[in-house]
Amino acid sequence: MAEDQLIKDQIAAMEGWAILVLRSKLNASKPDYEGAKGLLKHINRQGRKLEWRGYGIRKLPDVFTKDLKTQISSARASAQKIIDWLDKKDFEQKKELYLKLCKQYATSMTEMLKRARVTVEEEPWEPINFPKIKKEKWFASLFEQFAKRRDYYKGYHLDTSDVSNFIDLSYALLVAANLKGVNLEHFYFEEANLEGANFEKAHLKGACFDGAHLEKAHFGKANLVEVKFRKAHLKKAFLGDAYLKEANFFGADLEEAKFNGADLTEADLRKANFNGADLQEANLTGAKIERANFYEADLLGIIGLTKERLHSANNWELAKNIPPNLK
Repeated sequence: MAEDQLIKDQIAAMEGWAILVLRSKLNASKPDYEGAKGLLKHINRQGRKLEWRGYGIRKLPDVFTKDLKTQISSARASAQKIIDWLDKKDFEQKKELYLKLCKQYATSMTEMLKRARVTVEEEPWEPINFPKIKKEKWFASLFEQFAKRRDYYKGYHLDTSDVSNFIDLSYALLVAANLKGVNLEHFYFEEANLEGANFEKAHLKGACFDGAHLEKAHFGKANLVEVKFRKAHLKKAFLGDAYLKEANFFGADLEEAKFNGADLTEADLRKANFNGADLQEANLTGAKIERANFYEADLLGIIGLTKERLHSANNWELAKNIPPNLK
């Protein structure tokens, strides 16, 4: 059976072979022991392929594979055990005993493969439907793997007929997701829960995080060009050395967030709350900061900010380390 066939079809074939072994090949009235061994070897071989080769179980999201791996492994073990009994040197002398054991294990093997088939038919990864599962507690684990193996899922386990299926993750539950270095350009995370998520060095150009919960999220050295963070919650988030040209933080909560060394050229920071934020050596050339709250924001070494623009912000005079030329 070709390795690129759907996993559920491969398991269904294994189940069919197991049923044939149980109901026909081990039948006492007309047994076919060599035929049984041939089918059992097929089951063992196909199970091994599922576990280790091609688009096998090892490439599936961990949140789905635990039970499936156990079921396939158990079926393979039963198949091998039956082969061993059929090959016993004293098989003819103890045929009644060995056949009884073979049938017991064949029954168990068939049941395991039936459960495996039900598992793959009930789980949502054929195809993965993000809109239906993005609020599940385990979704962060799935999405981490999708983001890191995007070509694999896009080509095989993900329905790409509707691009919004994997682009729109609005309201998704992605707490503490590890998305370091991944490419998620133009993805939508509106009002998603991404508290503590790791986007370090991620490529997020044009992505949308409007209204998202990003408290303590890590965006260090990330590409955030033209990203929308309107009214997003980024308290204590880290955006050090991030590339934020033309990013939109209108009305965002940036309390105690760290922007040290970040490039905020031409960014929209109007009405954003920078209470206690770290803007040391950040580049605000051309940035809009009207009515932003700069209470206790650290402006040490800030770049590209003019006196006129700074004074358009609220509480600018209460900021820390204001350069003399901006007072």
